[in-house]
Amino acid sequence: MSFSILDLPSEVVDHIFSYLTIDDHRYARRVCRQWNHQLSSPGYFKATKMRLEQAYLFNVRLDELAGYVGQGKLHCLKVNDLIQLEGMRPALFAEYMKTMVQLLEVSRFSLEELRLRNCPEETLLAVYDGLVKACRLRHLRVDVEPDHFQDMIVPKVPCFVSDSVGLSLVTHLEVTLGNESFVGLVSSLASQLTCLTLTVFGKHLLLRCWNDIRLPALHSLSVRRGESHMPIGVIQPVELGGGCWQMLAQLETFRCGTYNLLNKVLVEMLQHCKKLQCLAITNGCISLECIEQIGAMKGLKDLHLAPDHYRNRGLTGNPPVLQLPNVEHLHLSAEIGGIRLGRQMPKIKSMVLEGLEAYSSPKALISEIGNIDNIAERRLRKFPFIHVQLDREANDLIGSLSVDLLTFENCRIDGSLLDVLAKPDTRRQILRIVMKDCTFTFQAGQPYNIRTVTELREKCPYIQIAHSGIIYK
Repeated sequence: MSFSILDLPSEVVDHIFSYLTIDDHRYARRVCRQWNHQLSSPGYFKATKMRLEQAYLFNVRLDELAGYVGQGKLHCLKVNDLIQLEGMRPALFAEYMKTMVQLLEVSRFSLEELRLRNCPEETLLAVYDGLVKACRLRHLRVDVEPDHFQDMIVPKVPCFVSDSVGLSLVTHLEVTLGNESFVGLVSSLASQLTCLTLTVFGKHLLLRCWNDIRLPALHSLSVRRGESHMPIGVIQPVELGGGCWQMLAQLETFRCGTYNLLNKVLVEMLQHCKKLQCLAITNGCISLECIEQIGAMKGLKDLHLAPDHYRNRGLTGNPPVLQLPNVEHLHLSAEIGGIRLGRQMPKIKSMVLEGLEAYSSPKALISEIGNIDNIAERRLRKFPFIHVQLDREANDLIGSLSVDLLTFENCRIDGSLLDVLAKPDTRRQILRIVMKDCTFTFQAGQPYNIRTVTELREKCPYIQIAHSGIIYK
């Protein structure tokens, strides 16, 4: 596989050299060959896409917008709040629409992602026209705020003359279910969608998408709650039909960001997810029945459990055990510390412990992780601790880990851990340590070899420390 910079798309190369002050671009290209590995990585392309995306078109001067047209190399474009632009002079508004269509047309070979927010029907029709010849568009996002639910109508996607241009290429759709027209948008793209993200303000529109629309290619589904204080209801078991069960049976990824909406049906939904490899449940209150069902899903490779808390609906005896023999990436919140982890996790590659409240204590989870068979002999890729409080009890586990990247972010850490991290054995086992926005606590009368951030920097120069402080008790 070649890693030459010349293999990169021309728009990316031009973008790189636009930052260089070297007149001799031949020399510059030779120098840039040192970046080949980084430039060829997926992370670089993701970052490049975000650097190339333009600001929201609202409040952008028309001459600036026309200047963007001349570039013709956008990867991502945002169109924002054009409902507010309708109040300007009709001639000026028409000029904005014309220029935006030109921008879409000249970016047809590079535009991969389009985000539309609070756009009126007239704007959306103009966007459809501008995308007639787009040949790389894969990701479409259409959002609307609750104040515009009644005003904004989303027209159905028109039929294109070819399956290789325009919106006929879109496979990733993110949409706010504001009214019936948004359900129509999902329906018009249903046959080609592989990834669907739904922002929900009411359960009836979500049920329309799940029960009435056939999504034959879908393998990734995300549901999240919109920012509103209005109740959205709870889905009852009798409200889910055969279309929903058929959709769940083909999913490989399911992300649920509004557990309370699904708390009465989630266990049954997971029972139908026979192919599921990635599961994320965040927000709300998760039940132990749901945790039991997750433990029965042997095909999971990526599990993210970060509910606000969990409840035991009258269950007695020992808590359920999460048996995860195929899990490679495990992300747990400290709020579910009452569960138990199975000892057999031979494929685990990375873990994350995160606190959702201020300095949550993951003592129980740390104990469970320490009981995993041969955890000290595994080579983990990364192990982040985020927003948790780490007491002395965590030292044994952390000191025994073999991990490429160990990170602490916004944590309160007992000062004794610094002595553990400074040991030569720990240094050999952990390749890189990063601490950001952490607080180290020192108890009076306890022996410590390192008591200040300055000492830590001097004795452990391999530890990257940013915005951290000391508390003496």
